Amino acid sequence: MPQGYLNASNVEILNAVRRSASLEYKDRVPVATQANLARTVRTIRDYPVIWNEYIETLVNQIGIRIFNNYQFNNVLRPFKQGMSWGSIAMEVGSNLITAENFDQMDANPWTAQTPDMRTNYYVRNRADVYGMYINEELLAEASENDGQLSGYVNQLFALPNESAAWDEYLLMKEVLSEYETSSGFYNIQVADLTASNDKETDGKDLVEKTRAMYLKTNGFYSRKYNAEGMDSMLTDAVLLLDANVAAAIPVNVLASAFNMGETDFFGRQVVIDNWPEGLEGTQALLVDGDFFRVFDICNKSASIYNPKTDGLYSYLHCRGVYAASKQRNAIRFSTDADTETPTATAKVATSVTVALDPTVRNNAVLEPGATVQLVPTVKYSAPASTPDDANAYFVITAGTAEQAANGTLPVILPDTGTYVDRFNVLHVSEKSTYETMVITAVSTVTPTVSGNITLNEVGYSAG
Repeated sequence: MPQGYLNASNVEILNAVRRSASLEYKDRVPVATQANLARTVRTIRDYPVIWNEYIETLVNQIGIRIFNNYQFNNVLRPFKQGMSWGSIAMEVGSNLITAENFDQMDANPWTAQTPDMRTNYYVRNRADVYGMYINEELLAEASENDGQLSGYVNQLFALPNESAAWDEYLLMKEVLSEYETSSGFYNIQVADLTASNDKETDGKDLVEKTRAMYLKTNGFYSRKYNAEGMDSMLTDAVLLLDANVAAAIPVNVLASAFNMGETDFFGRQVVIDNWPEGLEGTQALLVDGDFFRVFDICNKSASIYNPKTDGLYSYLHCRGVYAASKQRNAIRFSTDADTETPTATAKVATSVTVALDPTVRNNAVLEPGATVQLVPTVKYSAPASTPDDANAYFVITAGTAEQAANGTLPVILPDTGTYVDRFNVLHVSEKSTYETMVITAVSTVTPTVSGNITLNEVGYSAG
């Protein structure tokens, strides 16, 4: 029997209605049995108020349960976020805090940075109603004949339920299209498997690239892969595929790429029929489990009797928020060009120089507790027109003037309290007795290229 269908006898349904009914209903309508079924239905039918309550309970309670169950046929439904008790849903996130250099001399506690918080709001964008006319004579006949009532109720709710579930599926697919239009997925270029002449090779390439991005983003922070540029990591990864791609790649191959068994992977792989407009050429989407920001605001049915037509009209209401998170990671694999184009030529450094800011005569800056701003400048020969930068790390050697003259300055380790921080500031230990110091800046791109600067103690004068 299809999921979401009612499978119960007339007696069970009548008693389920009675349990939810008013005291007046319970006083007039006995507990139904197989023996008194026809008489019980006639009792209900003879009192208009009781009959109306019977229909309303049948429609509004039993019917809505069928509706809620039937929605699971939407393959994207598991990624809904639940209920929202208003017409606006809010998402709040924050970037990581940037570390500061510890300075034991800085006793000001009011310098902590304000966290970089981002808030996104998603508003209600679905308010649908599905109406249907209920033939009371058929309902009365189905109620009296055992076995027919559940069939009638199933038929009664099948069309609006299927319509609502299908519309929700289409809306959730449209969310993907709107995200691409407004923000744009981070894209990795792959071949079109549908048109491929070598599906095995191209399919393997797609699996390798999805696996690489999964490993790169699963549990690791990055700002590249979401529209808001937030520090975000992939959690509960979901792979969306269209039917053609899913058919071309065996599920065991995909499961092994994500370090999962086939059974587990089926829960994280979602196959859709096709991609919406704007996502042509898409082969797969790798998204966070909370990428969809979809909330139900209202799912209910209500009915009303129209005395003019002597008929009962029932309406199914579906209202909700349908959006995609701008703070969660989402990566597209398609025939479009890569979001990032690899650099064809690696950088090659040719020289490194180091200066002080501000400059000091004879570089006489060394004294216990001193802080000195170093300015490295790295020049490049390739690629052409590569601008200078400060991409270098430091090695410190220091000691007495005699050691310097002999070329035997020892390397100074950071745990001595003398070190260069990541802002290129030299910190001299409070306990230092250095007379001279040689700081070597080494290019991080070309480690064989370096440059030195010699620092002297305060008061030093060149002979």
